[in-house]
Amino acid sequence: YELINKILNDPRFSSKVGNLMMELGNYNLKDKLNQILNPLIFCDSLFEKEVQKLARDLSYYPLWEKTVTYDLYKSIYNINKRSDIQKGIYVVPTDVSFSWDYSHNMTSKDYRRFLNNTMKHRESIMAQNAINEIYRIFDDENRNNKVLIIYNAPHACRYYKNKYDVYR
Repeated sequence: YELINKILNDPRFSSKVGNLMMELGNYNLKDKLNQILNPLIFCDSLFEKEVQKLARDLSYYPLWEKTVTYDLYKSIYNINKRSDIQKGIYVVPTDVSFSWDYSHNMTSKDYRRFLNNTMKHRESIMAQNAINEIYRIFDDENRNNKVLIIYNAPHACRYYKNKYDVYR
């Protein structure tokens, strides 16, 4: 994420691209994420509290110990503070939609079923989310018609079963 941070911190990124799409994060939380990353809506102390809550909700995994996404969002918030908000960074997480708020009555069997059913189609879902957002960004007169898309290598490759496969 160091390289990504360097790219995002370059003032040319905000002014000429301004849109970041990545696999990390539930697609259904993109609007909430971008509200939190907007320094006109959230002050520093409120940002810290809200981004910590959101970091927990941005994954469908019960535990996500990595802090790189939190650190990345904090960096984007600080970039947006320095930028004209129209030229700030708009972030689109494209992973499958999931909400912990709606899963309170979900049993472990229900959760496993969600994982099994969703993971079979995860790449297609992420691709469709990305395509929908690219069209939305390109249709928005206030946004630049460029997007930096960051996906991990497995999302660009054909899937081959292996002995470590826990979902399929």
